[in-house]
Amino acid sequence: MLFYAFPLTWRWATVVPGAGTRAAEDVALEIQRALSAEGAKVLIKDATMVEFACPGLTGMNRWSLLAPISSGYVDVEALPGSLRLNYALRFTLTFWFALAATAAFWLLERMPAFSLSVLAPFAVLFGGNVATSMWRFPAFLQRVVAPSAT
Repeated sequence: MLFYAFPLTWRWATVVPGAGTRAAEDVALEIQRALSAEGAKVLIKDATMVEFACPGLTGMNRWSLLAPISSGYVDVEALPGSLRLNYALRFTLTFWFALAATAAFWLLERMPAFSLSVLAPFAVLFGGNVATSMWRFPAFLQRVVAPSAT
């Protein structure tokens, strides 16, 4: 597994009720397919874990779910009557882009004295992308894993 450190990596978990009748291995395969359809490259596919990397904006359109995410993993854990999806998302490219853009804006302002307002572009570019991804990714997993109404 790749090295994961905060604030570049955010860990979370989501529980999908009613999906516990399926094997964790089958769910991991469904997640792998869904991530591949979004443009991610699956690095390691264990029995119940999918580790993936994303090409960033160069390999997908900018509205893609995975565009701000550099890499991550999803671990499927079967519980009685439900599934617990433990995941981590890494935002390395987004971090460096936000840092470079913040420095560029600071230089364009003719290097004013440092204050918290100088960090506003970083908060918007990095914090906004992380918040959006952390809000959208669980919904993505729930759509992939939720039992279909047939």
